[in-house]
Amino acid sequence: MYKVMKRLEVPKRLRNDMKYIIAEGIFAGTFITITGAMFGSVFLIAFARKIGMNSFHIAILAASPQLANMAQFVASFIIENYIPRKKFFIYTALIARILWIIAVFIPTIIGKNLPGLTIWSFIFTIAIANLFAYFAGTAWLSWMKDIIPNKYRGKFFSRRNLYTNTITMILPYIVGRVFDKYNTILSYANVFTLATIIGIIGVFIISKVKDKMEPVEEKIKFAEILKLPFRNKNFIYFLLFSIFFTLGTVGMLPFLQIYLLEDLNFPKATIGFFLLVSGTLNVVSNIFWGEFSAKYGHRNTLVLAGCGASLFPFLWVVTNKSNGFVLSIFIHFLGGIAWAGMILAHLNLLFTISPKKRNSAYMASFSFVNGATGVIAPLLGVFIIKMFENITFPAVKILFIVSGIFRIIAVMYLIKVKEIKAVPLRLREFFKPRYYS
Repeated sequence: MYKVMKRLEVPKRLRNDMKYIIAEGIFAGTFITITGAMFGSVFLIAFARKIGMNSFHIAILAASPQLANMAQFVASFIIENYIPRKKFFIYTALIARILWIIAVFIPTIIGKNLPGLTIWSFIFTIAIANLFAYFAGTAWLSWMKDIIPNKYRGKFFSRRNLYTNTITMILPYIVGRVFDKYNTILSYANVFTLATIIGIIGVFIISKVKDKMEPVEEKIKFAEILKLPFRNKNFIYFLLFSIFFTLGTVGMLPFLQIYLLEDLNFPKATIGFFLLVSGTLNVVSNIFWGEFSAKYGHRNTLVLAGCGASLFPFLWVVTNKSNGFVLSIFIHFLGGIAWAGMILAHLNLLFTISPKKRNSAYMASFSFVNGATGVIAPLLGVFIIKMFENITFPAVKILFIVSGIFRIIAVMYLIKVKEIKAVPLRLREFFKPRYYS
């Protein structure tokens, strides 16, 4: 890790901070990959099925983190006026992860005699955990924007993703094997708890990084925090991209996981293997995306990766039991490459187009809009599946088609986003190191 930071030729203090940020990413990535905190995972869906959740319950569970995301203006208001963002991050992240330990043991405490109470208590606790997790996320985004200078971000976050994904790419396969062998509620609770403890350790690691936030003498009104980002036309185009891509991703994700488990009848270890394939390509391609992003800009990186990611829902449409294994490997192979670019460039572009002053308001707006969309997306997924459940063509594949269309619309809005010092989006320009300002 030290050698990588040295190659970036950064000051010693910043290099030390970068090492702590990378280490925290590994621990947090382990927690998120296994539990599905904030984003969901096949193991969380399997656990949900294990405690008796139906498709509606799962849609609510998938929507709960996005509902929590909508409250991020509150986080911005607190950070800008009352609590320093580093301290705010530490408090909220710890609360969020401790609540996960409580949540996963609810089914063992309440028991099978009260299934309704068990399900809704679990959903409610996870929703509150996600509320604090997204509070922490708003503080983290604002904090990292100021810690990592723009000239280092592309390469640094590609390195961070490289280390994080190297560790987490093998976890789904290992954990899938564990759950295939020990398929009990208590086994899920124990593994989720271990992952959560690892995530808590990550919070203490990143606490070693200092905050560079300059004290603001004037307090900002809550209404101003709400309005400020929406005066920026460039930021609005970016939000529209995020809205449609969230609809095309969050809306289909829980039902894709059910499709793999129940329609294609894949064991959890097999799904873990697919994720291992995806993770391997994610790791391998991270360096390429970091170099590409540094040379051609984050917007162009996101467009290229987004075009690739827009194809995947349509590929899922043609899968069936006879070709499902081969096509799943192929999709995850390409997905590992495309999502590496998406994750890297999405975050960096958000940082780039957000101003330095009051940037937590922009992070909160981004979180709020994505949260609102994320609430709607899985419920829209349920609606589409219910609407087409009586036709001969599988309803879940109708959902895949709609998701692909949403992703294409998202990329069309992304092309309108302007980035300073980014190469214009023309194919021939990808091979010329020219910039405009």
